Amino acid sequence: MRKTSLLTIALFALASSAAHAQTVSQAARRPMPPLGTARNLENPLYNPAGGAYYSKVNYNFAPVKDYDASQSVTGEVGYGLSDNLTLSASLGYGVMDKALNLDGKSSGLSNIGLGVLYKPLDDNGLVWAIKSGFSIDAGDKVVGSYPLGLPIADIGLGDDTFNISTVLGRDWGDFTLAAEVGYMLDLDTDENYADLKMGDTSAYFAVLSAQMGLGRDWSMNLAYKYRGMKDEFLGQKKVRTGNVVLGANWRASDSTLLSAYADYDASAKEDRMYVAAGSGADGGDNRLSFGLRAGVQF
Repeated sequence: MRKTSLLTIALFALASSAAHAQTVSQAARRPMPPLGTARNLENPLYNPAGGAYYSKVNYNFAPVKDYDASQSVTGEVGYGLSDNLTLSASLGYGVMDKALNLDGKSSGLSNIGLGVLYKPLDDNGLVWAIKSGFSIDAGDKVVGSYPLGLPIADIGLGDDTFNISTVLGRDWGDFTLAAEVGYMLDLDTDENYADLKMGDTSAYFAVLSAQMGLGRDWSMNLAYKYRGMKDEFLGQKKVRTGNVVLGANWRASDSTLLSAYADYDASAKEDRMYVAAGSGADGGDNRLSFGLRAGVQF
């Protein structure tokens, strides 16, 4: 029942966003602008102009071996304080069955975050940006994440984090390439081996992402996300994870983008299982998740 409800909410939100934007587009009766970063909400260098705001609704589905799939719905909103400064926030809710949960299903809030993006440089397609934010891990019982949203990660290990990163990229109009490197500081280093939570989950990460325009209204994204960390509790064990994300985007109107994506966990099996243990799931074969998203800029 919970899974059906989540899917219904997600589909209703996606449809409502698309219908609203289509009405606005028909009323304006003007040609759609070029794709570019200005209104392509999935572009890795996107930020709204000063005085504009955007919203996204994301539905994520992640199979879990021998258990019901994890599902989550996440909302994100952002506002352009200026052309180069954006404030964003996210909030999600998810449901899953846990291997180590004696009560059966787990559900709760997830992907709770507040972030800020500042661009010291944005000139002729060359962009340098700085991102930072906080993540509150209220949903460590929920496997799954929001891979193309805020630079804030709910890694499912019971830790609140502070994130800071820098992005350097270039937008050529029909092709964008961006590289991001950053650090995620664990704000709660309590060691809780009884719950199979890692001790200190501070981590460094890197993201290489690209977007290519495919005609007037279509584009695709490809990204590789790497994270490295050490567990202070289990003898400085090094854990490295890597995810490949492929997405396809369709511009339904001049202000709306509808997207579908697949996220593949390319990490070594030992690392997958070790990280998944923190949330009570079997990570050995839990490698692929899927999602739908609608984004609107106002």
